[in-house]
Amino acid sequence: MSTPTNHRNALPTGYQLQEYQIQSILGHGGFGITYLAHDTKLDAPVAIKEYLPNEIAVRDNDHTVQPKSSQDANDFAWGLDRFLLEARTLAQFKHPNIVRVWRFFEAHNTAYIVMEYEQGHSFVKVLREGKIATEAELMALLPPLLDGLETVHKAGYLHRDIKPGNIYLRDKDQSPVLIDFGAARYDVGSRSRNVTTIVTPGYSPFEQYQGKGSHQGAWTDIYALGAVLYRIIGGTMLVDATERINALVDNKPDPLKPAVKVGRGRYSQSLLEAIDWALKPKNKDRPQTVAQWSTKLLQSSDNPTWLAQIGRPISKLAHGFVSLMALIVKKLILASVLLAIIVGAFTLYQNFKAEKSEKSEKAQETARIAEEALLAAQQQAAPQAPLTEEARRQAETQQGSALAALAATGIAAYKRGDYATALEQLKPLAQLGNAEAQVYLGEMYYYGYGIAQNDNQAVYWYRKAAEQGHANGQYNLGWMYRKGRGVAQNDSQAVYWYRKAAEQGHTDGQTNLGFMYENGKGVRQDDSQAIYWYRKAAKQGYAVGQNNLGDMYSDGKGVEQNHGRAIFWYRKAAEQGLAQAQYTLAAIYAAAQGVPKDYQEALKWCRKAANQQVAAAQYLLGIMYEKGLGVSPDELQANLWYRKAAAQGHTEAKNKAKYALTINATPSDSRIRIMNISPTYQPGIALKPGRYEVNVTRSGYQSKTMWIEITNSDVTIEVTLNK
Repeated sequence: MSTPTNHRNALPTGYQLQEYQIQSILGHGGFGITYLAHDTKLDAPVAIKEYLPNEIAVRDNDHTVQPKSSQDANDFAWGLDRFLLEARTLAQFKHPNIVRVWRFFEAHNTAYIVMEYEQGHSFVKVLREGKIATEAELMALLPPLLDGLETVHKAGYLHRDIKPGNIYLRDKDQSPVLIDFGAARYDVGSRSRNVTTIVTPGYSPFEQYQGKGSHQGAWTDIYALGAVLYRIIGGTMLVDATERINALVDNKPDPLKPAVKVGRGRYSQSLLEAIDWALKPKNKDRPQTVAQWSTKLLQSSDNPTWLAQIGRPISKLAHGFVSLMALIVKKLILASVLLAIIVGAFTLYQNFKAEKSEKSEKAQETARIAEEALLAAQQQAAPQAPLTEEARRQAETQQGSALAALAATGIAAYKRGDYATALEQLKPLAQLGNAEAQVYLGEMYYYGYGIAQNDNQAVYWYRKAAEQGHANGQYNLGWMYRKGRGVAQNDSQAVYWYRKAAEQGHTDGQTNLGFMYENGKGVRQDDSQAIYWYRKAAKQGYAVGQNNLGDMYSDGKGVEQNHGRAIFWYRKAAEQGLAQAQYTLAAIYAAAQGVPKDYQEALKWCRKAANQQVAAAQYLLGIMYEKGLGVSPDELQANLWYRKAAAQGHTEAKNKAKYALTINATPSDSRIRIMNISPTYQPGIALKPGRYEVNVTRSGYQSKTMWIEITNSDVTIEVTLNK
């Protein structure tokens, strides 16, 4: 994406954030930082966006993000909720032209959104290089971009920050991607006086300067995208929306030169008129939906786009190669000349795929040669004389290697979230008997990735792989029997398949088999066998196995009780980021169970578990802040953690959490009283859940009395007194 930059609040290079290792900074702004990171589990790059509104929050020495003041704490917490809401919304979209969200999580007292990392550059680079897009290029760029934006709007969501920097062009095919949605940033800015409301001069319409979301809609994003198009065709920045509105109010001419004049002679009249329509100063004069605007904007587009054609040779090669493999397996024939052609064609295909997808003469020639090689190979696949047993084994080995190599490309597509390509490449290979492809195809059916979710099909493919001795297939099949998904629930069958995987060293299989022995599920209860399998997994560094082994030592099950050994294994798991082990360590140090009481150590582990959403840890952290255990007493921080735990249903936390009540009265100097409690009302007063009688009075106005119920969120009430 962009060039790495330094930032004083950023996580350091090499920092391990759960399974992600921070590599560099891709970008930063007033609302947060976006990192390039390495997913150590999937061995793939990802982009991670961190919530860090630098006007109201800073990073502490322990890498947590903290509000700058007690006044900022509520705004920070509220903004965090909006950030997570944005993440949940974006995660629903599976559109090729909307940035893809893999997951989101809370840690370090803030939140993170993990997104697909795309090699490419923003439209800013194109503009800086002085490139002027032709109308044909614009007509290739716009349909997918408009389709993505319309998808967002139909979900009841707005982008609110469309500008050249937030339109990303993939290196592989120059297709556009909308990134960095600004909805949450806008919400925080509209709430807090300390956070600048989101506007980008030249691209934001006037309604975004007003700070009232009720005036915003699809027309807001349409204005911004129209401004981007104006910038492309004109090469100059737009006049700021406030200047245009001021001119309108003063009955002066619009200072923005119309697109029909700027682009005359270079672009079609319909395109230029559509841009001018999108840039109307008043929102009611603009297109109200993307569909309405598209009718005018794309009126001149009647030719197939160059973008749609990119990548087709690759797809055709993949189909050709898979068909060739099927033919080989069916006939069990692999003559030496055929092998040479296959390997050559496959190598050529891989080299071609690794290059950037550009519709150049060189790429077309490469595709043509590869296709001819594949065709020649297919023609060579006629029945041959019977092979010797040794030749047959050698042929099958070479064929298996070729299938495995092609499976690797499908698995890579799966890992980067390109499920259509993964399905296209893995399903034929699974049908040919490749166990790795069978497992991944089972996963796609299990999760509904790129295909309708189907537990029966997941079981079918897991079983195919399991019966070939594939450990992941065996473990997954055991899991399906344990949960009764796609098959009748059967703990004995679960144990059977867990054992098959465990005996191959599969750590999940070992841990689950240990659990079955510990709890007598599908097998006679046997703590010594549970210990045996937990230890197998623990010694391989598997955190869950380490935690479970710690439990066995702590409880004296299958082994003599030993708190020292229990802590040893809990710490091993906790240091790998296992939240349950972190909380257990916190409780042990706070209660002095087998170790001297150490609130500092308890606080360290408690904070780590709380940041991973363990409600009990959040509640314990609230107590530690309230009572000053290992930390200075801080009522605000205590309440922040009580609220987090309460939101997850923690009963004791619900009894302690408080929520802000704000009453905006008109006239503003009205007297506000809460009748059934003693504290004097202050804006944002923190109250426990319950019903409160509120009285609003002012001399010369009719007073108002009302009951307000506070449940599990902040409450803001607007009250207007009548004379």
